[in-house]
Amino acid sequence: HQLSQVREAQERLPSPYPALFSHATRWIAAQLNDTQRRRSQLGFDDLLRHLDTALQGENGPRLAQIIRQQFPVALIDEFQDTDPVQYRIFERIYDLPNQHDDRALILIGDPKQAIYAFRGADIHTYLKARAAVGDRLHTLGTNHRSTQALVSATNHCFSHMERQAGSAGAFLFRQGNFNPVPFHGVDARGLDESFQVQGVSSVAISLNVLPPQDKRSKDSYLNEMAAIAAAQLVDWFHLASASQAGFAQAQGPLRPLQPSDIAILVNNRLEADSMRRVLARRGIRSVYLSDQDTVFQTPQAREVSHWLQACAEPDNPRLLKAALTSPTLGQDYAALEALNHDEMAWEERLLQFKGYQEIWRRQGVLPMIRHILLDFNCASRLLPGPPDALGQSGERVLTDVLHLAELLQQASFTLEGEHALLRFLAEQLANPKAGADDRRLRLESDMNLVQVITIHKSKGLEYPLVMLPFKIGRAHV
Repeated sequence: HQLSQVREAQERLPSPYPALFSHATRWIAAQLNDTQRRRSQLGFDDLLRHLDTALQGENGPRLAQIIRQQFPVALIDEFQDTDPVQYRIFERIYDLPNQHDDRALILIGDPKQAIYAFRGADIHTYLKARAAVGDRLHTLGTNHRSTQALVSATNHCFSHMERQAGSAGAFLFRQGNFNPVPFHGVDARGLDESFQVQGVSSVAISLNVLPPQDKRSKDSYLNEMAAIAAAQLVDWFHLASASQAGFAQAQGPLRPLQPSDIAILVNNRLEADSMRRVLARRGIRSVYLSDQDTVFQTPQAREVSHWLQACAEPDNPRLLKAALTSPTLGQDYAALEALNHDEMAWEERLLQFKGYQEIWRRQGVLPMIRHILLDFNCASRLLPGPPDALGQSGERVLTDVLHLAELLQQASFTLEGEHALLRFLAEQLANPKAGADDRRLRLESDMNLVQVITIHKSKGLEYPLVMLPFKIGRAHV
């Protein structure tokens, strides 16, 4: 009984983690400031913070006046990405919300993009600025990118949510009768072409809903929705081959639908892989585009790592066998099994990788990888071959390998020896998103494939046809 009371008393104790994290945050910030001060270093955020502090200080009005004299007019594009510190600086310099004849601050932004917190947007900063400008607000009322049908359908959907009694409005910011971000329908300039199927213009927005089911696993949901989208594409491409599905203009023949006309928007790689597997089973090739993917996240990065380890230590049987089993080198089971029994075959591979080691030391890692690709006939074997389970072509594989080789060659100029380069590659594999220069290369032929693309990456891009087969946020689409 007493033990149970002790356990209950322990459970009632407050968690130490919030206070611990708060203390750690302040301590780390103080240590960072001290280190930067000793080294006389400043970052971009530091410049903003120091300017903000100076503007709030005793000499702030004089500093603001000097800046205004140098820049009496300022225009901020993409204002929805402005953070609170940046806005406070501009607010102080240009004395918002008051109007003045000797200065002007022009803010250009989109409130619907201000909800993208993942890219640094701050909706509350936008709302504060909108309130500050008062009636000096101008709105673009015409869409120049989409068809009249799509704009009308979009107006209808958002207007319906805006009119719902007791709701928070189309953008979920309405409180009672006050709505800081109201929805306003827009007109459309329209496009010269429309999507037609068997001579009939297709509806602008269509919705597919799975039948009710008590329990549906995540994998089942992804596969079912991907199958619906893939079946629709197969039907369209079949009709397009007979010029029965495509884009028609007022004058001229119908342009048949092409894979590059289609974008399939997903939330993450898991959804992308599910979608691409279903497309590949139906013979539809696709490419996955993400704002976070780098070449160090590809399967080829692991393969190249095995190659380099074997070339650095060719006398190590474990490393050499790991390199030879990589799919890109194309060794079948019989050839790999022969290495366990045929001493001459093993000696031949050993000498081959010792030769690669010499090329690495004399010429560099890029020429060595090129020799590996040539000796194992990778190009002649992969380029004509069928795509893998995700529809990834041999061209994609070879491009990623050569991209890795170029990045490694560049890194080797500042590193000493093979093992230093191996450590560099291991660090990239452990943290593949660290470098901005490591983005995946795009093949020209990728542009002719169905584009499977993340919501984050798709912002601002235009596609003739867009599919959203999975739930986006809280909405079912």
